Amino acid sequence: MSALAQHMLATCLAACACSHPAAPSPVKLPPTHEVETKEKVKTAEPANGTATACPPLDVPTTQSTTIFSGVTPSQLRCPEGTSAVPGGSVLINEGGTAVSASGETRTVPPTVVVVESFCLDETEVTNGALSLPNERPASPLLPAEVSYPTAEKYCSSLGGKLPTPAEWLAAVFATSDTHFPWGNEIVEEGVCWRKPDGAPPCNVKTSALDVTGAQIFDLVANATEWTARDPEGRARIVGVPRDRCYAPLLYLDLRLSVVRDIDDDSTLSGFRCVHPSE
Repeated sequence: MSALAQHMLATCLAACACSHPAAPSPVKLPPTHEVETKEKVKTAEPANGTATACPPLDVPTTQSTTIFSGVTPSQLRCPEGTSAVPGGSVLINEGGTAVSASGETRTVPPTVVVVESFCLDETEVTNGALSLPNERPASPLLPAEVSYPTAEKYCSSLGGKLPTPAEWLAAVFATSDTHFPWGNEIVEEGVCWRKPDGAPPCNVKTSALDVTGAQIFDLVANATEWTARDPEGRARIVGVPRDRCYAPLLYLDLRLSVVRDIDDDSTLSGFRCVHPSE
């Protein structure tokens, strides 16, 4: 994480008045790192239990390292409900020092992956598409937060697959030259983030600002999303948590924080599929 982002995160942690102990000093991690930061930051809660708003955050005045470049115009004809993402080179980590669970450190070089053009679901797969009951607000338009095997099986049943982290990053950054799809400002409305701890996701396509130039919705926030396993077979998620005050800072450092290893039986993440073109 950049020095500026570290300073901003520390400021946010202090302002949130969390009951948790202070998080350890952040370190640069590769996209398939062995350790995920377990520290959780909640919105401050007064005695009556009503969550207060997250404190304000500032964003850097300059754009961070280019993540997507060398755009290949897409000639794909994508199925209904999907959008074409142009191919190009994707920086999936800036390099740095990885720390394992045993405390061992190793140097990781920058990693650039070339992706071909592909078709991606416009939204996260919903409860309605999976015919799943939702124990929270009863809406078929909420992202289906399921286990990795369920997500993988669903995409496969449609002749598709889960996106790789590089494909997901290409979808995020291929059509934008600003920090966020809507510009460079951190906003409180129009994006499903900075919610109270444990808040449910938002219905898909209801975050007016969270849409890319390719008309792909809810990539900045909402549900974190499953991606294809790494070469060692580890399940991975991408995206930023909707119920953390510092979510925008994680988004600004996606090269380091976007990909996290997780138990594939977890049912806290949504997903979307890559589909073959027509």
